[in-house]
Amino acid sequence: MDKSKIKNGAKYISYVAVISALLFALKFLLSFIPNIELVTVTVISFAIVMGKKIAVPAALVFCLLQLALYSVHTWVILYFLYYPTLALLSSIILKKPNTFKATVFAVIMTALFGVLSTLIDTLMALPYGVPLSSLPSLFAAYYIKGAYFYIVHIVSNALIVPALYPVLVRLIKRFYGKKTAEEIS
Repeated sequence: MDKSKIKNGAKYISYVAVISALLFALKFLLSFIPNIELVTVTVISFAIVMGKKIAVPAALVFCLLQLALYSVHTWVILYFLYYPTLALLSSIILKKPNTFKATVFAVIMTALFGVLSTLIDTLMALPYGVPLSSLPSLFAAYYIKGAYFYIVHIVSNALIVPALYPVLVRLIKRFYGKKTAEEIS
């Protein structure tokens, strides 16, 4: 096998592992504060600088690490849908670093996080015999119940992203240089 392919494969695995570990550590670091997190801004920053070939697998490994630490619950489905999608869409929609666009994108995605969370929790009622006709009112009740947390989450990301995004993008570029996912895979 070609030595450069082995070297590039090792770099790729290392990048994904380090980013996943960073996401995991950042999530754990602020886990005592409900819905204040640094994962969203970090995923967006890595997706833009490193590309989807690294950011999406890193997001998936992050989700697996969360699952290993916290076990199974409805949030597992949410995380496996949300974070890889966030990485993918960030790399597609936000091709070049732009703090304003990244902030708007993060706020929209964070709002969708709340809707998706509520939807998953609502659908989890089906196996318990809740009739389909009751799902809209159950969704409304769950969403209202979680509104405070969703608002905190949205506002925190509206403040965190413009503060940290430019710094993270600069640091990632400095650390990884010109290397991108396309160059190492």
